[in-house]
Amino acid sequence: MYLGQHFLINIDAIARIISTPKLEAGDLVVELGPGTGALTYPLLEECKKAGATLVAIEKDRNLALKLYQSIQKKESSFEVRDKDLLKELPKLMEEKSPKRYHIVGNLPYYISGKILRTITDLQNKPETAVLMLQKEVAQRICNKKKLSLIAASVQVWADTEIVMNLSENDFDPAPKVKSAVIKLTKKEKMPEVDQSYFDFLKASFKQPRKTLLNNLNQAGVEKQDAAKALKALKFEENVRASELTVEQLYELSKKLKLVNK
Repeated sequence: MYLGQHFLINIDAIARIISTPKLEAGDLVVELGPGTGALTYPLLEECKKAGATLVAIEKDRNLALKLYQSIQKKESSFEVRDKDLLKELPKLMEEKSPKRYHIVGNLPYYISGKILRTITDLQNKPETAVLMLQKEVAQRICNKKKLSLIAASVQVWADTEIVMNLSENDFDPAPKVKSAVIKLTKKEKMPEVDQSYFDFLKASFKQPRKTLLNNLNQAGVEKQDAAKALKALKFEENVRASELTVEQLYELSKKLKLVNK
């Protein structure tokens, strides 16, 4: 368990997760961190029914080998890669260039933020991403009324929702925190953002209790420029980043010329 795995054992939860992506013929499904294959086996059956293929990325070589021996040797529509998913996922997208694909995964909690950022950075976004992660993080990602850095980063390209909550007893070994499953659905229309947008978000949310004006000023934006941009969007100077919507944050970053468009 050195990679922080907590394997899902709740059969009803597994059934709910694998039925969430709406698969079509020719789709690619990428499973992140399959572990012992609790999701992999039933997910593969769903893929076969739909005419989709499944690629699993598992960093633990021993677990990957077991999946290779038990599935890949027998199934042409399945492949397992014993790689670091943070590096392998972008490579896989470049290699496969899928027209439509979905991501399913039980994310190690200690790197869930990095995994979400890796997905967000992909030029070709998944149709859906169904992810298990810490409940507190899931709630932050899906909160539209009070944004956080992670919510603003994800919601710029995806509609977010909590599919179900999970208890500690749904996993083996049981984690010390509660978990949840979220669904990210690619927006039909999304702004074109680059690294400068995420730099803007990082500056805006650096100290959440401070005003947006002060945070931006600390990041090197002239106070009068930030104040002028806020006024143009009809915001008070004491507004905090968490009080804006994703769309408003994007418009503000454009006003400050921090997004190339």
